[in-house]
Amino acid sequence: MCSSIWSNPINKIKHYKTHFLIKFFINHGLVNIFFRPQWKVIKNGSNQYVKRIIKNFKIKFLLNHNVNSIKINKNKIFIKSNRKTLNYDFIIFSNHTDEIKKILPKSFKKQKKILSLVNYQQNEACIHTDNSLMPKNKFNWSSWNFINSNDNIPRLTYWMNYLQNLKSKKDYFVSINSSTLINQKKIIKKIKYSHPVFKYNKEFIFKKLQEIQGVNNIFYCGAWCGYGFHEDGVVSAKNVAKYLI
Repeated sequence: MCSSIWSNPINKIKHYKTHFLIKFFINHGLVNIFFRPQWKVIKNGSNQYVKRIIKNFKIKFLLNHNVNSIKINKNKIFIKSNRKTLNYDFIIFSNHTDEIKKILPKSFKKQKKILSLVNYQQNEACIHTDNSLMPKNKFNWSSWNFINSNDNIPRLTYWMNYLQNLKSKKDYFVSINSSTLINQKKIIKKIKYSHPVFKYNKEFIFKKLQEIQGVNNIFYCGAWCGYGFHEDGVVSAKNVAKYLI
């Protein structure tokens, strides 16, 4: 179950702190035998709230600007991208820790050490219509379907019709790290993702993060500040906003 939740190999899940796992299970009602909470999803996918943010807030977006590095000079932060260099009073990193470390100056040794508390596992998601990875009896199909393997690679298939309430007669699936097992003619798209690997309790990570939060007017947030889910990203963003308001 833990391998499915975090898309991590079982040998990495074994290093997760017991306190971290138990607290997550309790908070999400996974230990309940009766009266389990009903999990909900956003209609038409999570890109809907991205569209809502773009529509409702006056924000200037710079797309396809790959940030390569930052430089601090006289209380100004200069951001160098593949297109131009811009300067700001404050910046907020809301991306993955391994990406942030590549952007920060070499002198930010403490920041990089703390950000290294959370690493990442790369996984491939494959959208397809092949039901061969699902249980033979359709009565046993569920939103998440774990595939046991001997190669220590997390393999999981999401039944998207049920998970996203798709109004389609054809079944659609998203399988993790399983593209070689799928009928190639039924593959729609492959996408590379990175998922966080948690070796420490989130309380410890949060405490250490406070040591560098706001230093040089640089702030950090993201789903990795919690359990790795969208809601955790929102909570961490609100915490950063409190510093700046």
